[in-house]
Order: sequence, then structure tokens, then C-alpha cells
Amino acid sequence: MPHPPTGTVSFVFTDIEGSVALWERHPEAMRLALARHNAVLREVIGAHSGFIFKTVGDAFCAAFATASDALTAATAAQRIMQAEDWRDTPITIRIGLHTGAAEERDGDYFGTTVNRAARVMSVAYGQQILLSTATAELLRDQLPGGLTLREMGEHRLKGLINPERLWQVVAPGLRQDFPALQSLNAIPNNLPLRSTSFLGRDQDVSQVRDLLETTNLLTLVGSGGIGKTSLSLQVAASVLDRFRDGVWFVELAPLADAALVPSAVATALGLREEPGKPLLTTLLDFLCQRQLLIILDNCEHLVEACARFADSVLRTSHETRILASSREPLTIGGELAWRVSPLPAPDPKAQTSVVQLTQFAAVRLFIERARFANASFQVTNDNAPSVSQICWCLDGVPLAIELAASRVKAMRVEQIAERLGDRFRLLTGGSRTALPHQQTLRSTIDWSHSLLPQVERVLLRRLSVFSGGWTLEAAEAVCAGDGIDSAEVLDTLTRLVDKSLVVLDDLAVDPRYRMLETIRQYSREKLVDAKEVEQIGDGHLTFFTRQAEWLEPRFYCPDQVRWYAKAEVELDNIRAALEHSLSPTRVRDGMRLINALNRYWVARVYWREANGWLKRLLAVSGSEDHTPLRARALFVTGQTTNYYDPTQARIFAEDSLRLARSLDYKEGIINALWLTGWLNYPKLDGAAEPYFEESIELARAIDYVYGAAHAYAWYGVYKIGVGDYEAAKLALREGMVQAERIGDYFATKLALREGTSQTERLGGDATLLGRCAGNLGLAAMLQGDFVAAKSYLDQSLALVRGADNRNSIAETLWLQGRLALRQNDFDSALYHFKESLALYRTYTTSVWVTRVLVYIAILHVARDQFTIAAQLVGALDARDKAVGSINAHLGSLASIAEYQSAVEKLRAGMPAAAFDAEWKAGHGLTVEQSIELALS
Repeated sequence: MPHPPTGTVSFVFTDIEGSVALWERHPEAMRLALARHNAVLREVIGAHSGFIFKTVGDAFCAAFATASDALTAATAAQRIMQAEDWRDTPITIRIGLHTGAAEERDGDYFGTTVNRAARVMSVAYGQQILLSTATAELLRDQLPGGLTLREMGEHRLKGLINPERLWQVVAPGLRQDFPALQSLNAIPNNLPLRSTSFLGRDQDVSQVRDLLETTNLLTLVGSGGIGKTSLSLQVAASVLDRFRDGVWFVELAPLADAALVPSAVATALGLREEPGKPLLTTLLDFLCQRQLLIILDNCEHLVEACARFADSVLRTSHETRILASSREPLTIGGELAWRVSPLPAPDPKAQTSVVQLTQFAAVRLFIERARFANASFQVTNDNAPSVSQICWCLDGVPLAIELAASRVKAMRVEQIAERLGDRFRLLTGGSRTALPHQQTLRSTIDWSHSLLPQVERVLLRRLSVFSGGWTLEAAEAVCAGDGIDSAEVLDTLTRLVDKSLVVLDDLAVDPRYRMLETIRQYSREKLVDAKEVEQIGDGHLTFFTRQAEWLEPRFYCPDQVRWYAKAEVELDNIRAALEHSLSPTRVRDGMRLINALNRYWVARVYWREANGWLKRLLAVSGSEDHTPLRARALFVTGQTTNYYDPTQARIFAEDSLRLARSLDYKEGIINALWLTGWLNYPKLDGAAEPYFEESIELARAIDYVYGAAHAYAWYGVYKIGVGDYEAAKLALREGMVQAERIGDYFATKLALREGTSQTERLGGDATLLGRCAGNLGLAAMLQGDFVAAKSYLDQSLALVRGADNRNSIAETLWLQGRLALRQNDFDSALYHFKESLALYRTYTTSVWVTRVLVYIAILHVARDQFTIAAQLVGALDARDKAVGSINAHLGSLASIAEYQSAVEKLRAGMPAAAFDAEWKAGHGLTVEQSIELALS
């Protein structure tokens, strides 16, 4: 079997003419005849290096590397088939050939070339061979002796917008006389020709075509440049044979006078005004008994006139259908609106191969249009990320992608991607023959903006302050005022959705709105021009600060994962609000916002990002800011930094403690105390204990539940570290008692601050409960009570998984691995360690990465896998010098003893030279390579 040809491919499609009738009349004979038919085609195609990639019923689809092989095979097949004695089943096959670029995947082919080959075959008769012009041009100078090509003229083929000039193969021994081809030329139409192919909307075409069967008025709705016109034309080409009296395209964009809509339709249909009779009446009389499709393109600036015309047609003609395109529905009875979506585009953050990339319609469009600009353009591993970024940043909008692709003639795709921040300057230079409002990206949006009433323009520009979408509540809070009443926002927003300038995601739990990024950038410019950036930005910051403070108590309840998700969906808005807060007059709101999200940053492992914002905010507020708000910001900075840089975290914790003491800010003192204790405990020298004891004493004195819960929890971990397991268990159990109260405690505090009564019971902190349970399991394990340890650790993992606290999940998995290792269940231990390490791997300097690597090394020693263990020990020694003492990172006398014992066993179990060689190999690994080694 030959390999499937790639690149430019010549396709041969065949099927049996009238096979259904033959099967009805002679079913038994047809079985034998079909077997012979199949054998002939397989033999002939194979003999000429053809690749059969599909058979459907009696149809064969074959691909050839050259047009000459394809023609020779087709001619040979026809000769054999015509010479065969078929007796009662006179089989005749029709054959079509077409050549072009096609995409091969897993032995099948996709793309417009394949579709066109099928259509060429479909208009032939049995015993006839038809060629497209592309194939004919390749064969013109290399036809085998005796063969000629007869021009058959241009023909419209079903589903194809542009006609195809066809050629019949004339050869000795083959039938030459046939009736007129079975094309759509007889059906009247005025569909304009396209200079480019239609890509990426096969499913849309199918859905719209089916909807046209059920409605007399279908409106394609979408933003400018989304591809409504292209889709309309493609649908029209696919249904041409359904309309006896034709398909008629009416371009309305050039019209400035609404009264001219009937005239434009009449001109397309070839009708003239009759004396003494209104043109609309003449039109309706003409349409009354006709079966045709009218395409009203670009209705948005004449939407009322188009609605009146369509309503009149629907009332008088039962067989006339209208396919309209507009940026908003016509909104009349009987209309079905179908929203045209952007083309699917790849997420540039995903690791996508070149092959995977080309599966996205937006990318395929970019590639084809780029090749028009630069015939040598190709997607490579080097430029693929930039192609992905372009298609994603342009929201999969076809016009924007085509304009970007046109720049390939003068720029590398990397340069185009870099300049998308100024896309309105970059994306110009469209086709000179295009409508004026489609020649540049800015003119396309200008066209939509110019049609808006003033109140819609105001709301649209104010909505640009949102990043990543918004809720109705947010729009009402941020955008109302100075010309827009809060009560007007919903109706105005709905009209912007209708006009395709705003997108409604009504499948979300809380319905959200968003703009395509291009429209958002345009609207942002209008916000700047209106000098409203500061005012609307302040409202945006205030709204999301209040929302964060409303969310804060809910981050400490059993269903905290629900509230993490709510924060996650607003993350882009939170980032925008924080950026806006970086000024002396707004910095307090910025610190309130980021402080309230403390648990969210930790749980979602956004440690470095949170630190980046905190450090910028602290710099703006300045060291002269002696307020509880700054003390808490220093505490949050220390807490998040702890996970990847404990040394720096200790500095922030101590600064927070000093400032809180100077202000007698008791809650701040308590938090800074337990955090400072936690950051000192890995030393195991007793320095941490006074901090924990003072924190617990103060927290209990003022019933500060959050501080008490954390102080007890980390004090218990410290006691495990120094080997005092009974004291550890007492502290951890008390930590769980306090953790059960945390959610309700925060909710009460919030209600008091806002002057409202607390009616919602939030319950305990699942994350802290899970951590305490996990450490109770560790204490039980170290005391040899594996049954209790397993019970606690299972409880812990269920709690932290339920809270989706990734940091705590990774920690509990590490503890599960340690228990399995103690029980000599090495496979389970390795599984848990690897799962834990995978969650931490982006923070390579974290103490938790060190801890997991240490225990994977201990595990390999226990399994007598000394080679990899020695390499990991070498890597850990290098890590000791790079990120700090291994013993300090382990933070437990038991862990230190286990690791030292494993290293001693390793040295004793290997020849010294072998150990040194493997240790040296491991010592030379980067941190990332040592993690890969552990995960391998």
C-alpha cells in the first residue's frame, strides 16, 4: 500500500451512476457486480501509485502524487469498466479529477480541494471523466498519446461559491457524447465571485442551511468582520438547487437612504418600476408565486427599513426566503436570529504542536491569507507561538486575521504579534475593492460605533474598564452616573448585545458579559478621549475591593472552592483594579483588595504574583505609612513569600510585627507572631516557641479566632518537628476547634463593619482543618500508629481536595507518601510523592520541593535503587548550596534522621567510585533537571 501523498495532491473521485435503481432491480447480481467493480478500481488505482483513502458505498476516493498518474488511472478504469460484460447490471461510473493543496491526517484528507474534487465528479455522467482547470493545466503539455481535453465551460457546483471551468477527457475507445452537465448553471442567481476560499465554518454552513428549511427569515447576527457575508454566500451556494427561481444577493452597505431598500432588491432581481404602481407592490407581486432566496447583506444601518421590507415579503409570499446579515436582529415576527461566532483559535499559553495548531480554523485562515501575501510563508516550530498569539489576540475574527496576514509580505509574524497592542494602526491595508468600512480594522468598528445612540456610546466606552468580562451588578455599580441611570444599564447593555458589540455568556453560573478584545481596545480609546479613565477606574477599583472583602470570609468555609472560583473568574478585573490602585491616592484600596484575597493567593499558588503586587503597593504607600493596613500587607507578603523564599519572608514578618506592636494593633501582632514563629521553626533551636506561645496567649485573650487557629496549627507542626508528639496533638486538636469557627467569625466581623446583621452561617475552614488532620496523621505515624495515621491523612486529603487548595493537597500527598514508605508500600509512596512534586514544580526553590525530593531519594534507597538515589543525593547537595540548608528545609528531627540514615545506607551499598560518579552527575543537574529525574 503506497503512502498517502502530501502537499499538492491530485484526487480521483468515482461512483456508480444510478446504483440505487440497480440495487432495487437486481440485488443479487449487484453484489457480484459490485465486487468486480471494487476489484477493478483497487487494482487500477494501485497499479498507478494511487492511495485509496476512503470508500463510501460504491464511491471511491483516491489520491495521487501526480496529475498524470491520476489521469492514467482514471482512463484505464473507464476502459475496463466499459469493456466489461455486466449482463443484467450495466454499471457505469462517473469520474472527477481535481488538484490542489490538501491536509492529510491519519490517512484521510481534509480541505476545500477534497470538496471541489467531489463536486467535479457529481456533475458528470456515467462513462464520463471530468477535470477541473487546476488538473487540466498540469496535464496540458503531458497528455498521453491519443488523449485530448474538451472544454465544457464554467459551471456552478453545489456548495461552491465560485464556478469551475471543467474539461472532459476525450480518448479512443471511450464514450464522447453526453448531455449538458448536471451543474447548477440553469438556476438563475447573481452570487458574486470570491477571490479567496471559504475556510473553517463547515458546521455553521450545515446548521444555517438546515435552519433555512424551517424559517422564511433567518438573520445572521455578529460583530463587524466576523464573516457574516462570507457565510451567507457559502450557504447560498450550498442551497442553490433548492430554489427554482434562484438566489439573489443584495448588498445594502453602499445605501445611505432607507427608502432605497426595495429599489436595491428590485435591481438585483432585474425588475423595473411600473408606471403608476409603487415599486414595493411590483416586487411583492413578482415574489408572490416564486420560490427564491433573497440575501440582504449589511442591514445594520437600515435595520428598520429592512425589517419593514422583510415583513411585507413574509406576509405575501410563502415560498420566498430571506437570509439577512446584520449586527443586530431585524426583530420582527417570524424571524430566527443566528449568531455568528469567531473562528476557533488556539490558546497561546497551551503547548500546541504545528500539526495541532493547523486544526484551528483561525490558524488555517491566517496561513492561507499569509500565503497570498508571501507565497513562501510556512508555519514552523519557531513562528508557531506567534501565529497562535495573533489568532488568539484577534479573537478569531476573520477580518482582523486577514488584515494581520496581509502584513506577512513586509513583516515576520513575530513582529506582527508584538505590535498587536497598536492593532488599529497595524491592521490596515485591506483589499481596495472591499467596502470602505471593511478596509481597515478601525473603519469596521467606526461603522458600528457611528450607528449607536449617545447613551449606548457612553456605556460601551465605560465597559472597556472591565478586563475578562463583567456581571450586570458590576456594570450597574461602575458605569452608572453622569448621563446613565443605574436603571438604564440593563436595557442599554441588552441593546449592545443585540448589536454584537457585547457578548453575553448565558451558560455561566452567573451570566457574564464581555467584549472582543479589539472592540475593548477601541472603546478604551473612546474612554480616554472622554477623559473618564480616572473616574471609571476609581469606580472599578471600589467595586472589586468591596467584592474581595465580601468574598474573604467565604474563603474560610467548607465550600471555599466555590468562592475561589468566583475570584478566579474575576482575576483579570482584580489585576486591572490593582494596577489602577498604584498611586498615593488609591493605594489604600489596593492594599485592602489584595489583603482580602490572601487565602486565595495561597490556595491557588499565585505566590509570586501576589508578592509582585504587594511589593509595588508597599513601595507606593511608603515606609512612613504607619497604619494597620500596611502592617497586614506586610504580613500577607511574608505569608505568600514563605512558600518559595523563607529568608525574605522572615524579614516581612518581622517588619509586620514591629509595625503592629508600635500601633498596638492586636490582630496584626498575633498574626505576625505566629508567622514569625513558623518561619523560625525549621531551625529547631527553640527560637520559634516564644512567638507561638505569645500569639496563642494574645489570641485567646481577645477571642481572635483566625489568629488562634493558625497559631495552634503551626505550633503543633513545630512540636512534631522537635519530637514532642503529645504536645503536638494537643495543639493541633485545639487548632481544629478554632478552625471550626473561622468562617462564622469572619462573617460576623464583616457584618459589623458594614452595619448589617449576619444571617449566613459559613462554618469552619476546610483547608486549616485538613492541615491539622494531616499533621495529626504525621504525629500518629511517627509514633507507629499507622491505622490512626491513615485515618487522619485520608480525612485531610478529602478536606483539602474538597476545598481545591492546591498547596495543601500537595502537602497532604507528601504525608501520604511518607506513610506508605513507612509501610514499605513503595509503589504507592512513589505515586504520592510524584503527584505532590508535580503540583509544586513551578516553584523550584520551595521548601516543599526539597522535602519531596528528599523522600524520593529515601524511597529509592529503600528499594536498593542506588544509582538514581545517588544522583538525587548529589542534586540535593547542590540544592543545599543554591536555596538553603536541606536540614532547615526538612524542619523535623525525624526527617533529618531518616535522610541521614538513607545516605549512610546508600554509601555502604555502593562502591565508593560508583557513588562518587553518580553523586557528581546529580550535583551537575539544574533544579529543573533534578525534578525531572525525580519524576522520571
